[in-house]
Amino acid sequence: MIANALQSDKLSRSKFRSLLGSLRHVATCIRPARSFLQRLREGEQRLHRYANVRISPPMRDDLLWWRYILHNPLLNGVPLCYFYALPEPDFTVFTDSSDEGICALVPALRLALTYRFSAAEIQLIRDLKRGADNGFDINYRELLACAFAVQAWGEVWQAACSRGRPTHIHIRVDNISAIS
Repeated sequence: MIANALQSDKLSRSKFRSLLGSLRHVATCIRPARSFLQRLREGEQRLHRYANVRISPPMRDDLLWWRYILHNPLLNGVPLCYFYALPEPDFTVFTDSSDEGICALVPALRLALTYRFSAAEIQLIRDLKRGADNGFDINYRELLACAFAVQAWGEVWQAACSRGRPTHIHIRVDNISAIS
């Protein structure tokens, strides 16, 4: 149904309503999915008896999201409770970044990771402060700390939490613009 909609420029009223009905049913089980129905529902408001609904680029983006979620084998078998409200994290990671390096801490496991930037990386930061657009800004560095933590400790976290469900890690980043 989603694949047909993605291949079309427009859908008939009945096909569009059938698609929305199916997606609404899924959204009752997976509450965060509701936001991916909003732009699709805009097409419903303009429906007349024999009208077709044009699939706009934003609607197409939402349909791509739905197709990914519904056809992703990694999500098969994931309990619906993960889509409704997040469980308590198994571990909390605290990260930070500066002009000199990055760090990450997992107090519950007494883990600490530090990385001092190389001379080349420090030069990128200096160039950035002089107006160069090299991508090594504070947002990137904050996310780099998260990536380093996952790379360094991912297997440790999984081994510590083999309870037959995915491991839930809460990463605390002190830079809101890096995660928004």
